[in-house]
Amino acid sequence: MSEKLMKELLAELKKNSRLWTLDDLCDYFQVSKRTLADMRKSPDFPSPIGITYIDSKKICRSTDRWEPETIRNYAKRKRVA
Repeated sequence: MSEKLMKELLAELKKNSRLWTLDDLCDYFQVSKRTLADMRKSPDFPSPIGITYIDSKKICRSTDRWEPETIRNYAKRKRVA
């Protein structure tokens, strides 16, 4: 296997192994944040994983993330991607 191919495969693996953000979902579905907000109102849209963290100003924040495979399965069921 060539070094270039190995790097490409590793990059793809890293990309697919992390949790997706709202921006990632918009990119995947090719929709605006407003349209995604409407999609998320559907009772069968995958629930997010809530992540809590401390920001640089030492303020507790929370954000939502999604498992890529869960979103892909949803898209296959709904045929939206």
